Amino acid sequence: MNIDHIGVVTKSIDKSINQWKVIFVFKQFKHLVINTKQKK
Repeated sequence: MNIDHIGVVTKSIDKSINQWKVIFVFKQFKHLVINTKQKK
């Protein structure tokens, strides 16, 4: 099984990214991408 992407809802990505890295054993290879077309 391949997982393409995972959606996570959080109040602050900056404050919670380290927690999610531990939970999913995630290593970030690229910088954070901000979708400017998405409504805030």
